[in-house]
Amino acid sequence: MSRYRPIIVVALIIAAAVAAWLVIGGSRRERTLSGYIEGDNLFLSSPIAGTVNSIAVVEGSRVAAGQQLFTIDPATLSAQGQQAQANTEAARTQIASAEATARQAGAELTSAQAEADRARSDLNRLLSVKRDNAAAVAGKDLDAARAALRDADARVLATTLKAGETAEYEPESSRHVYLVPAAGAVEINGVRVNARDGAAIRDEARLKITALEDSELVLVDAA
Repeated sequence: MSRYRPIIVVALIIAAAVAAWLVIGGSRRERTLSGYIEGDNLFLSSPIAGTVNSIAVVEGSRVAAGQQLFTIDPATLSAQGQQAQANTEAARTQIASAEATARQAGAELTSAQAEADRARSDLNRLLSVKRDNAAAVAGKDLDAARAALRDADARVLATTLKAGETAEYEPESSRHVYLVPAAGAVEINGVRVNARDGAAIRDEARLKITALEDSELVLVDAA
């Protein structure tokens, strides 16, 4: 048995040397692995439109999060900013005009209602005097008071329309008409008017009013 011991020792040393060579020297050899890589196509865009002034990368470049890839021509941005400012100013002008129209319509409505109340009060006063003394009030005065009340009431018209219903009104030539939807929304000759918006109308021979929603309308026919 002792005669084979040196041979076993030598075999163990050789095996250890081969293992060491495979771990240390063999790892330096180039190894080839088979497989494939999948990639996704990315389409980049700018949050604003404009002319691309410069591109900071090329195809295949490695980029980091937040890295600038391209720049937009500042002249384009300036023009867009000026256009946006002009649009804002135009919108403000339209809003101011609409508010002024609504205030005017409200003032006309208040004036017409006050006139109707005054005419009604005058007629009631004359009727009361006539009851106490028939000779104290001439018939023509009563007729004039009744006519004034009719005219005042005719200036202020109120109506309700269900959604989809249509009404028409023919103002006299050269008169101004103010229409205010107290509730709902209507379309007047193709133009939408919402609740509490005032519409000032002139030079229209006929008004076609269509309710887009259940609506309550007040119309003032002014000189």
